[in-house]
Amino acid sequence: MRYLLFFFLLFSTSAYSQTNRSLLQTYVKKGTYLVGGSINGSFRSYSRAASSPESNPDKGTVADFKGDVKAGYFLSPTIAVGLQASLNYFNYKNEIKGNGPNSTFFLYGPFVRGYVVNGLFGEAGFGMGLRNFNSNVDSKLLEGKLAVGYTHFINQKVAIEPLLSLRYLQNNYPTSAGVVRQTEFGPAFGVAVHAFLYRGKMGIQTERPRNKY
Repeated sequence: MRYLLFFFLLFSTSAYSQTNRSLLQTYVKKGTYLVGGSINGSFRSYSRAASSPESNPDKGTVADFKGDVKAGYFLSPTIAVGLQASLNYFNYKNEIKGNGPNSTFFLYGPFVRGYVVNGLFGEAGFGMGLRNFNSNVDSKLLEGKLAVGYTHFINQKVAIEPLLSLRYLQNNYPTSAGVVRQTEFGPAFGVAVHAFLYRGKMGIQTERPRNKY
């Protein structure tokens, strides 16, 4: 019985994978537009270092909640490029002082996505932006991200995508102790909903009826 259940699950997974691959090939073509967004959450470590030798280094943990929007264009059925923007909320906790200040970051930049097999894809992105929307603080934000995900179509145009990403964030800003460089690195988990919009015909081709005469 256990072997029958195992083979049934294996067959079902294989059949689903083949079906999703067929949907991907049908709905994603060169010229398809990718539009949507995602929500992400992560928990990782951070470290701060000031340029002044009198300043003590600072380190701790940070909880990050992120929402982003994305628009892309498929150069081929498997490669897409585009732009993304995100709003990030950070809750810091210092190892010595306890809870630290909260921050809100706005980041924007390009991304590239490539499909490997079936609905599995890899994605890389780069971002820069603002901290707390405060023009009085000359903060320089840089972000790099690598992610893997899976596109699961729920209809002809909309797909749900679970995501696992690895993120690096660098924040340089001036203080009375000198320029502080803060770095963060760690994984993030999320889910995205994207629409795949194609302006051409996407229906299944059928054979033309033969002339009776």
